[in-house]
Amino acid sequence: MEPDKRLDARGAACPGPTVMVAEELKEMEPGQILEVLVDSEGIANDIKDLAEGEGHEVLEVEETDEGVRILIKVGGGSEGEEPSPEAVPITPEKVMIAQSNGVANPERAYATFLISEAALAMDFDVVIFGFMDGVTVLVEKEVRKVKHPQFPPLIEKAEEVLSNDNVEAYACELSVQARGITSEDLLEGVEIAGASKFLRLVTDPGVEVVWL
Repeated sequence: MEPDKRLDARGAACPGPTVMVAEELKEMEPGQILEVLVDSEGIANDIKDLAEGEGHEVLEVEETDEGVRILIKVGGGSEGEEPSPEAVPITPEKVMIAQSNGVANPERAYATFLISEAALAMDFDVVIFGFMDGVTVLVEKEVRKVKHPQFPPLIEKAEEVLSNDNVEAYACELSVQARGITSEDLLEGVEIAGASKFLRLVTDPGVEVVWL
């Protein structure tokens, strides 16, 4: 089957390939075929989940000499067309990143914003809530210290995510008080919130919580 578009996502760090595919699918017409090439089966499975969750049909996933090849048929076809049993659209909900580790764990600090980026690409709204040591991922001077050779500086990723209109970010009031943090220390767009806000979010059935 000849694809309408090809996307080479090899070499991109997670969640880069998923974000790239999500953006590409938004630009394509119903019924068109997208061919994606990625480095590993794990990334391919992530893309498969994304595509099917957004109402597209995954036609093929196969390992080749060049990497793992995925064929995706864009959903939303002509009236009367039978949808794939697996291609059932989901209703976008809200994802909450509950961050309790902070910049002392760079991998989890990056994950706060990389997972947020992936969620936004999947049309979820995002809430980031930093509590305990996790508030440090929302403190500008602390975030500026974190760098990793595989990723952009953390401050760049944080500012990019927090500037999105579909992102809310909160720092736990108790945690900032305990650490002498003020609102002026926080990244732009971050608000200070108390336990009631946190509890309303984690008990809301429309919010999926990711604990970091």
